[in-house]
Amino acid sequence: MREQNTLLTTVHDGNYNYRVSAVFSDLGTSMGVKTSPLSGNFKVGLVNDLGWKAAKSTKRKVKLLGRINASLQPYENGQIDDLRWMAEKIAEIDSLTLRKCIGKSGWPPAVQELYFHKMASRRASILKAIEVEDANPISFDCHLNFEAGGYVVKNGKLIEMPIEQHPEGLTHKKGRMRNYGN
Repeated sequence: MREQNTLLTTVHDGNYNYRVSAVFSDLGTSMGVKTSPLSGNFKVGLVNDLGWKAAKSTKRKVKLLGRINASLQPYENGQIDDLRWMAEKIAEIDSLTLRKCIGKSGWPPAVQELYFHKMASRRASILKAIEVEDANPISFDCHLNFEAGGYVVKNGKLIEMPIEQHPEGLTHKKGRMRNYGN
């Protein structure tokens, strides 16, 4: 995420009690989705362009896959121990938590199902690349077939969605007008 889209601050709760607060805006393609060229239907394009793997390891390096849309100083200065710490936090995410998070998106069930399988796969690739034990393995299917409400996922790709139900994905060029998640 770009620095200008992130605010980390403290909030005063009174009586000298402070808590950390983070606000993120315009997350957009922060998971490494290519932004050019965009699919004619941006909603379909994002889920289909999101890679199944997020990381891989070579002999002495961990390589993040996908496009990096912003190179922030904490990432530039990160060490393997920082990556391991983040991977251990990711390992704590179980199937129920992942489904609950994706469920908050408001996407139709078929799109949520595809995101669930992709995020589970990306999670597994991160843990494998950083050699963190997976205490909560999540099953996923890279060749998912699923149909619900006019949305069709075939062989791990969203191939059809009812335009009349979500015309905002086709008509507006600016991100905030796309009505994400509704």
